[in-house]
Amino acid sequence: MKKLAVLLAWTLVLSSLGAAVVPGSRVEAAGALAIYLDGALLPQEVAPVLHKDRTLVGLRGVFEHLGATVDWNRETRQVIVRMGDRELLLEPGNPDFLVDGELRRMDTEPLLVQDRTMVPIRFIAENLGYEVSWNAGDKSIHLQKGQAPQDTQSLGELPVVGSPEALKALLAYSQKLDDYAGSRFFGLEPAATMDGTESASDTAAGAPAPEGKGGGGHSETNVQVEGVDEGDVVKTDGTHIYTLQNNKVYILEAVPGAPKVVATLAFGDEISPDKAVTVNRNATDLYIQDGKLLVVGSKYQYGLYPVPAPEARILPVPYGMDTTFVQVYDVRDKANPVLARDLEFSGYPVSSRLVGDKFYMVTNQSFRHYGIMPYVDVAVEDKPADLPEAMEAEAPMEAMAMPVMIDNGSGETKVFGFDEIRYFPDNVEPSYLLAIGLDLTGGEADVNAYLGSAETVYASKTGMVLGFTRYRYSLEPVVDPDRFLYRPTYEMTTTLYKFALEDGKVRFVEKGSVPGRLLNQFSLDEHEGNLRVATTVGQMWNTADPSSNNVYILDEGLERVGTLEGLAEGERIYSTRFAGDRIYMVTFKEIDPFFVIDAADPRNPKVLGYLKIPGFSSYMHLLDENHILGFGYDTVERDGFTTRGGFKISLFDVTDPMAPVEKDKEVIGREGTYSELDYNHKALMISLEKGLMAFPISIVGRTPYVMDFAGAYVYDVDADSFTYRGQLTHHTSGTVQSERDYKYFDYQYNIGRILYIGEHLYTISPAKVQVNRIVDMQKTGEAALPR
Repeated sequence: MKKLAVLLAWTLVLSSLGAAVVPGSRVEAAGALAIYLDGALLPQEVAPVLHKDRTLVGLRGVFEHLGATVDWNRETRQVIVRMGDRELLLEPGNPDFLVDGELRRMDTEPLLVQDRTMVPIRFIAENLGYEVSWNAGDKSIHLQKGQAPQDTQSLGELPVVGSPEALKALLAYSQKLDDYAGSRFFGLEPAATMDGTESASDTAAGAPAPEGKGGGGHSETNVQVEGVDEGDVVKTDGTHIYTLQNNKVYILEAVPGAPKVVATLAFGDEISPDKAVTVNRNATDLYIQDGKLLVVGSKYQYGLYPVPAPEARILPVPYGMDTTFVQVYDVRDKANPVLARDLEFSGYPVSSRLVGDKFYMVTNQSFRHYGIMPYVDVAVEDKPADLPEAMEAEAPMEAMAMPVMIDNGSGETKVFGFDEIRYFPDNVEPSYLLAIGLDLTGGEADVNAYLGSAETVYASKTGMVLGFTRYRYSLEPVVDPDRFLYRPTYEMTTTLYKFALEDGKVRFVEKGSVPGRLLNQFSLDEHEGNLRVATTVGQMWNTADPSSNNVYILDEGLERVGTLEGLAEGERIYSTRFAGDRIYMVTFKEIDPFFVIDAADPRNPKVLGYLKIPGFSSYMHLLDENHILGFGYDTVERDGFTTRGGFKISLFDVTDPMAPVEKDKEVIGREGTYSELDYNHKALMISLEKGLMAFPISIVGRTPYVMDFAGAYVYDVDADSFTYRGQLTHHTSGTVQSERDYKYFDYQYNIGRILYIGEHLYTISPAKVQVNRIVDMQKTGEAALPR
């Protein structure tokens, strides 16, 4: 029954989001009432009223005199009150209101009286930092400026959801705003369309030191923060290779002349004997640490709740559940990996890191409420008469509704209650976020549940920052005569949440925000206690209010201490790299401005110099303090338009930061050429110690967008130069089909990763692992990866 109660509580939450609150209460005049602000009488546009033994006053007439702005959104029927950095969101008929996104409750609801919003003055005033007192003798209210109210986030805590009723109220506000934006987008009402923005992809954070440097005779994953490993599809410990291909993990003995598969771990689909339940498992990332192999992936289980024969009149209810699995294998005996830990966490994997033997991960779980909607009309503590017993006993109902952690080894399941779930006030969504820490040497997983989601995740050795894009819509949309639909105006900000990472534990520390949106995790960096952030504000297409790019420096409390704004108007950021006191930024629209920014004084970041060249870099790699490699694309002018050309490598020399130069460059192929390195830095193998660099690439030659080559390019590299060494491929005449001018390459033989061990290069595709000598690029062996 307890499980059922949790389910039904959740059902009530989800089923009532759209219900309007209609007060239907009696209101009477409050009589003469004077309101004083610091001893001065305030004029009132509308007479106060009595409601439920509380005095309600006109919101706009009083609070604008306090210096607040009051806006009314007629579509959502909500009122926004802003004073300084504080924002209140409320609606007539609803005692619940938001203070900077945090849920509060009045003891009586605001009302609409003659088109005027009437509010209980004490609740609103105190949440704006005023002290309120009542003088019964002359029936007057006195307001005095007090201390600014402190929210829970500034105390190092996030508010707790606490109850299904509170969750319902939070999601109701969030859903109403989303519906408002959505109706504008689809033109359902005569207002604006919201143009989309580029989402922040999840790569890794910048590092102020050369990366990918292979220590001990073998390469390592190209990570962005030195000492913070990131999951990838290929890992090596110097003697063996671990690769994830076609949803199988292969462990290979890395013998140059005869590499061989010694063990295979398979992941895939499972169907229950009665075919009622299907489980899809998809492994995504690997880690290797001190004889332990971590496999991270997503699992989706779906099916129908069982219905006994006597209840056949009830249609089976479908359900679906996303979880992220983390499996830890003991691989000291490479040929016989042993599963040591098998954990699951609600949601899909967003990002993970490994710091020594401490593993950290973030997951997101969207509510799958459609599967439990048939039971919306029951009380929380009451069991419906026609609910089959089998549903309560067998169906994983709690996992549909609440975040969970499952230990498949012990068979234990931890279900998080409402009093264990906190929320991010600026990012209330129908989604759960789990921040997870796991000590690989033993002990329980540290799991923290939040209402919300993460777009961008940055992690250093000691901290993690989550970034969310937040939109604040104007109540006066702009009519665009050149478009069929109206366009709303909105302010875009990024909310940042900072966590401490220590001994496998994750702890919330602080909240902050900056204008604009992040591109990806390269947009964030910690340096000497400060957080540096690079953002783009606006949209490139908006000529009336063009985009521009900014750098913000925040202190340990995420308070802004330094600002550099207005870079490259009309363009957006394509890549950013932080290197000690320097920041390098590439923006682009038609040409590539490469900026060198001095951040030695965090209170006064400034541009030292910039360089304009054709093309753009979507990833930058630090070679030393004066040289940076840029990987991206060349551009070509065609019919008056700037289009993307071949894949481009640029070597930037910033020895003179006032006058940076492109010391060298190489353009590979033409339009249609692409490399995974364009969007995934882990595709790059680079080691200055070895003097070697390689990456996968598919090249278009004579005919635009017709592939001529798929494989890897290899270069010699040092701190101030790079030189083409040769190319490697797994393709043969049997894996390439030709039809007229077109060639079709079997993707199973496309090289995805390159690594070195000793004096040999190992290239990995889904079909095989191939070995070549570094010195002359000659093939010495290969091993097929059986599907």
